[in-house]
Amino acid sequence: MKLWLVSPMTSITGSFQHLQKTFSKQLQHTSPGPGAEALKMSPTTLSELPIELLTKVFMNLELNDILRARTVCKSMHSASRVLRVWRSFALRSIGTTLPQPFFFPKPLQECSSSDIESSIRRWEADWALKSPLETVLRPVVMEGQSVMEGQLGTAGTAKFWSFRMVPGGQFAIAGMMDGSVWAYDLSDDPASSSAVRAKLLVPTPFPSQDRMQLHLAMDYVSDEALGDTRGIYCLSQFNLAVIALPRAPPNGLRIANISVWRICISRPGNAGTSGRHEINLGGRLASFMVMADAGFFGLSLYGKAIAYGLFFPLGSRCTVIAQWQDANGKKEHDEFLCWYIPDTLPMASHLLPGDRIILAEHTTVTMYNWRLHCPTSTLPLSEHQLRQLERVPLRNVHTLVASASDISISSPFLMRGTTRLVVLTREALHSLTIPVDGDNSQAGAIQESQLLLRASDFCPSGRFAAPWYFELVELGFCRAVGIHGGKDLSAIYAVQYRVEDDHVPETAPYQPTYERHPHTFDRRPSHILYDQFTNRVVLTDIKLSHFITLSSHASHAVDDDEVLVEGREDDMIEGTFPSAAN
Repeated sequence: MKLWLVSPMTSITGSFQHLQKTFSKQLQHTSPGPGAEALKMSPTTLSELPIELLTKVFMNLELNDILRARTVCKSMHSASRVLRVWRSFALRSIGTTLPQPFFFPKPLQECSSSDIESSIRRWEADWALKSPLETVLRPVVMEGQSVMEGQLGTAGTAKFWSFRMVPGGQFAIAGMMDGSVWAYDLSDDPASSSAVRAKLLVPTPFPSQDRMQLHLAMDYVSDEALGDTRGIYCLSQFNLAVIALPRAPPNGLRIANISVWRICISRPGNAGTSGRHEINLGGRLASFMVMADAGFFGLSLYGKAIAYGLFFPLGSRCTVIAQWQDANGKKEHDEFLCWYIPDTLPMASHLLPGDRIILAEHTTVTMYNWRLHCPTSTLPLSEHQLRQLERVPLRNVHTLVASASDISISSPFLMRGTTRLVVLTREALHSLTIPVDGDNSQAGAIQESQLLLRASDFCPSGRFAAPWYFELVELGFCRAVGIHGGKDLSAIYAVQYRVEDDHVPETAPYQPTYERHPHTFDRRPSHILYDQFTNRVVLTDIKLSHFITLSSHASHAVDDDEVLVEGREDDMIEGTFPSAAN
């Protein structure tokens, strides 16, 4: 779908006929008296309007109209590049036609018109991997190492457990099996082939242990996480939750440390920066201990709430929600208030606005209002105490997806007073729309569940991957990327989709796309990450010793020197595979 581009062969007359209807309505509001006269304007007099008046008109146009008008004449092209036009469009669009949060590479007040236009068009652009795949190997240089040591493959010897991409695509965060958290600087240049530098972000809470479970969750949506930076529309800080669970000591219970940290991203020009974006630890917000003769699953963080799933040795399981500020400083035997959802074991969970939580288990996706409907206790949780908790009444459990297999779920976005998520199963891709301020009971909780595409439309088997294949997938607001394959052959696939009311109406209905690129991996990747603001993808194996960049196309170029703006710009999609032996 070429949503934003206007062909150089487009008839200027045809463009003007479309624009004249739109401009006539806008001129009635922007010109003090000659609204009626503007309705009768010819193309000649319209093109001679003062740039100040054209700018006011453009400030009220939709994106497609701005880009069509750009091709009519030089004066309209000039008006379409005015900074006020793009700031106005961005502020009108975020939360309505663009999701919230929406992050620009710089604070909105510091962005040029090209910065804003490029970010918006990149979000909506058609994109695809280059075929055949083009790769660039990038070694990892750990803090304290030389570039030469990184090129020799000596970096990344510590295995990691959890991996997350920071919105904006420059930084990735890995939770290592020794309990520490590291940040990887991928560069703000998508074409970079230099070494990837890694530095320690959060030290391990258990220095004497060298192997443990470690889970990460980020909150870059809530007011609690963004604070005063929400209004700049550039990610400058976010909150990070970390669960570290060491191996059980001899004749003792396992004790987990749960912590919440403020992570800051400094921009070039800030005091103390090196002339490039940097990621740093801002401080610890909370830390508490819990008894955990169990495994952890489905960590989630939103605002002041934290949620995680627990699985006990005898088979009991539950989801726990706590307020991390209230739990701060508590030891494993201390009491603090928690909410529980018994008999659930989420592979993924998302805390949402309105005290809701989404749980994605193996075959179902369910939603609860945890504050209203879930049982509470202040006692430290044990399997015996869990069995005493009341179950959540079925009338308060909203099943969103049922009888599916191998469910994946996207991070939430806010748009038009609703929370949006995308759910992928083996058979289909769905979107969910949940009102932020709606009825907290089951009735009316889901505004819309929409089928985005079926596997049978793209895959002869009717499934996105055969059951015996390994598969990794990352879901975004309007795109998904993944890897699936077997022992001898694998493939990278890219999917693009739109919720029905989120794309600009065109002459033909929007059609989703599914592209599959066969690729043989020297070593099976263990994680895949995707940043939908820059269209970067990161593939990793378990040791993080090298990154591999895959080139892609994205039609979102903005050329200051051309009147008809239609180029294609090479984006970069990034992945990592270590070449060093185990």
